[in-house]
Amino acid sequence: MKHQEITTLLDKAEEHLKQSDYPQAEKLANEVLALGPERKEDEAFARCILGRCCRETVRYDDAISHFSLAIDIAEEISNLRLQARALSGKAKVHRLRDEHIASLHTAEQALIVAEKSDDKLQQAEALFSIGNAHTFLADYPRALDYLGRTLVLSEEAGNKIGIAGALSDIGKVHLQLGDNARALDYFVRALGLAEEMVYKPFTANILENIGNVFDVLADYAQALDYKFHALALYEKLGNKYGVAISLTNIGNIYFHFGDHQRALDYRNRALVLAEKIGHKEIVAVILGNIGLIYKDSGDFPQALEYLKRAIELSELIGDHRAVGYWMNGFANANLKLGNLDIAFQDYLNTLYHRREVLLSNVDVAETLLGLGRVLLGQGKREEGLARLEEALTLAKELGEKKTAAETHKEIANAYAKAGDLASAYEHSQKHYELKEEIFSEKSRQLIDSFNIRAAIANQERDTELHRLRAEKAETTIRLKERELANTASSLAAQTELLGDFRTDLRKIVMRPDKYEPEDIIRQVKAKLKELPCEMIDFGKFEAQFATVHPEFRAGLETKFPDLTPQEVKVCMLLHVNLKSAAIGRLICVSERGVENHRFNIRKKLALKTEDSLTKFLQEL
Repeated sequence: MKHQEITTLLDKAEEHLKQSDYPQAEKLANEVLALGPERKEDEAFARCILGRCCRETVRYDDAISHFSLAIDIAEEISNLRLQARALSGKAKVHRLRDEHIASLHTAEQALIVAEKSDDKLQQAEALFSIGNAHTFLADYPRALDYLGRTLVLSEEAGNKIGIAGALSDIGKVHLQLGDNARALDYFVRALGLAEEMVYKPFTANILENIGNVFDVLADYAQALDYKFHALALYEKLGNKYGVAISLTNIGNIYFHFGDHQRALDYRNRALVLAEKIGHKEIVAVILGNIGLIYKDSGDFPQALEYLKRAIELSELIGDHRAVGYWMNGFANANLKLGNLDIAFQDYLNTLYHRREVLLSNVDVAETLLGLGRVLLGQGKREEGLARLEEALTLAKELGEKKTAAETHKEIANAYAKAGDLASAYEHSQKHYELKEEIFSEKSRQLIDSFNIRAAIANQERDTELHRLRAEKAETTIRLKERELANTASSLAAQTELLGDFRTDLRKIVMRPDKYEPEDIIRQVKAKLKELPCEMIDFGKFEAQFATVHPEFRAGLETKFPDLTPQEVKVCMLLHVNLKSAAIGRLICVSERGVENHRFNIRKKLALKTEDSLTKFLQEL
């Protein structure tokens, strides 16, 4: 009995997990642990669920603890599937904490175990985590290889969510590489799949990514269109986390557009919401972004204050990658203030953090660019140019084209000040070439092509929806007509029953000595008088008829004003295909009386002998 209860609780918890209802899933999994499950696999299963709930609600230490316990239990009982699931879950936590080496090693263990158990789903999960780790470590060829294998495996297993996830993340890699057109193509494929599954949370996420492509291309109108679409979806779903992210990203676009006040408004709205839902990761991101707005607006003290808070909160929750980003922004603010010595140390600290803590070269070129600017500002031209050349080499190696373009521009300025106009011109040309490559006509044409495909897809989808709605409406009408006929038949049956009851009562009245005393007979007679045909709710039938055929009665009375109210009733009942006997019972006349009504109606409608009255009325 206890085992059955635990199984039921775990099944329910898993269902809530699929619906992203983490509080309820966590509650049920804790109930399982409180019951003291005798089977170790039940405890491991519950720990996996708890690990996922803690991970999704940014309680990473607790998530690691639950997954680690699940791994130990699953290994002890040799349950390879649970072991693979727990390892994959732990790998994702490491990734979210920017512990990418740990994430990579854990995911590789998960892949080995999943392959031993022939668990295709967990193999795909592990490959996905390995691909993500290589993305963050800026090893893009390997990232694409593992994500491509994830895609193939998900397609073989028919796992549409896995396919869409792989497509989306492959798109993100191409976006990092500056291949905007290819990134967009993968996002569009992922979007089509998400919409096919009617998986709105994922649809909203992909719309956000498409908005990022247009943001990079400086097509801010298009970027905002997709971001607002994503925001509307999140609001409809009641996903406050998604709403906060969307508001932040919309603020980012206004920031890039140069509308700092509007960017600040959206980020402040996002900050209020993120603090309300208690999501520290988003709060940290928004604080940092607000700091960057103040930096670009020239309010450097405010910029430093917000960026400092962002660094502290990101460190608290273990978001090390974000720490590096805000540290770099903090250094930029000091550079703008003219605090060159402080800025120099800030950039060195950021460089150490990114290379030694994150063990990654992602965005390091951006930090080297800042160091070069500081050194040039300090009059250390050779050291400054050396740092800039180092930044340029790394940016080219990682495909960070925007940073490479900015570095070429900085080098060009340095050479121009030194009077080396030839070198200045060379780097200036490369700066413009890179910018043109980022915002190339080819990319624009591919974007336009995408917009045309999207418009056609939307039109086709609208056409299909219109067809489905029409079919649904037609089916609804048929059902309503059937219900109407059933109502009419039911009313006729009720009338017949009442008629039978009247007959039985009449027999009692005619032979009172056999059935009841005198006083009871008088009551039966009184009851008999209370049962006329009017007790049948013909009005209900008329109301239902008017709903299904709203124009029938008015059209009939307008075209044939000589019809009596009783004849109109007969026409309505004939329209739903009732026979004369049933009609007679409903309007309290004999079958012969109905035939007389039919004769008079035919005459007033000027029908020929061979014409069908019922068919005429149904086609009216």
